[in-house]
Amino acid sequence: MKNKRFAIWATIALLAIGGVGTGALVAPV
Repeated sequence: MKNKRFAIWATIALLAIGGVGTGALVAPV
């Protein structure tokens, strides 16, 4: 099933976006 692989990639993408967002918020401080 490709759904499981898609879910894994989606999770990685969200973590990456969240990491970048957090870094952008923390960096200026």
